[in-house]
Amino acid sequence: MKICLICLMFIAIAAQADPVRIITVSEPPANFVNLSGEVDGYVTDIVKAMQRKLKDTTQIEVMPELRVLYTADKYRNIVFYSFSRTKEREFNYHWIKHVLSKNWLVYARHDSMITIDNIEQLRTISGIGVVRGDIRSIWLESLGFENLHPVTNHSQNLRRLMADRLPVIATEKLTTHYLAHELGLSMNTLKVVFVLNRSDVYIAMSKSSDRDLINRWQMAAQEISSNGEMEQIANDWIKRIKGSEGIDVSLENGVLVF
Repeated sequence: MKICLICLMFIAIAAQADPVRIITVSEPPANFVNLSGEVDGYVTDIVKAMQRKLKDTTQIEVMPELRVLYTADKYRNIVFYSFSRTKEREFNYHWIKHVLSKNWLVYARHDSMITIDNIEQLRTISGIGVVRGDIRSIWLESLGFENLHPVTNHSQNLRRLMADRLPVIATEKLTTHYLAHELGLSMNTLKVVFVLNRSDVYIAMSKSSDRDLINRWQMAAQEISSNGEMEQIANDWIKRIKGSEGIDVSLENGVLVF
């Protein structure tokens, strides 16, 4: 009897040893901290819908991108979002749910004389603002770019661009619109000078995560897709995005595209 109790104790301790953590970055409107101090956003709403199916009450944490990736690489049972699924990352994580697709853009000030016709011309720019750990930064590094100027978040980059401390920044459309609005800037003060690439963005889990936990999150993702909940979330955010930013976004195969 004592042996059984001891075994049960060890099982309980093991089950509690690696609780799930849910982490993300600040990249509105997919994920951000709103004025009430709550984690908000299109993908955040999808994650919260999955949590309801799982009866999971884990608090979502927001941290810099490099720290998110470090945490997902080092620890098990980490759910993280919104991150691009690339060839280099394919076997590093479990890809739970495709949530959006987006273009990677290079922005300059509207009064800039910079024109970019191909990616090689970007190497001649004196500095490209990027975010540490961001997929655009990693991708450009892999191509041997030596003129990258990394910071912690996209807001810092936009401020540096507008202060004429950087000639261009590498980001994407929706985040730039949201941050410009937050900083009181008109999008007329910016212009797209080059389209870098395109990526699919996912909710993912760390590679060493518990198999049962991975299965349960995957099942929750399938359920909110099949019952129409994810489509409803997407349509609600399309209305919000078009209403507040006037940006043309669409829904393709249940995924937000811009």
